Amino acid sequence: MRKHNNTRRQMNAQNAMKNREMRKMRKMEEFDEALRISKILDTTNPDEVQLEKYIETYEKITKQNHYAFLPEILGYKIKLKAMKATVNGVTATMTPIQLLQIGDVNWARGLSPKNITEVAKNYSRSLKIGKEKEFFELYNDVLLSDINAPASYEVSDVMGYKFYNVDVDYDMWLN
Repeated sequence: MRKHNNTRRQMNAQNAMKNREMRKMRKMEEFDEALRISKILDTTNPDEVQLEKYIETYEKITKQNHYAFLPEILGYKIKLKAMKATVNGVTATMTPIQLLQIGDVNWARGLSPKNITEVAKNYSRSLKIGKEKEFFELYNDVLLSDINAPASYEVSDVMGYKFYNVDVDYDMWLN
């Protein structure tokens, strides 16, 4: 009887190990797919269907620790929201800077998800510390031309060395 129990335990342990390895492989494959898609989508005009699929896949992978990975997907979520938003007569005549100031998501239409993330995070921080004017001086060209965002040391020089210690208000972008 003892020999039978030991054999059964060994088989259960081997099966559990195989199952863990298979789950790990599936997660790695899903992550590789999400990474491949993100490279395709990091443009100013990504395909809406692919963008939705990427966000869905990424959220499935990171669902246990959603907030830890939110900064990495924030730009894609805002981009999708902007792509689905309607532009009315008044907002059609406004610049991205003006749209951002009034909280209209259409400010993100002409930007890549990478730049959207930078703008969103740092605009949130600048509002919290009362440096909105300085923010727009730094990010004017990014918002108007989708050039690369300023380097963190340039932002710190203008905003102060504690700027990156300020928490980002993610809810302001996703609600």
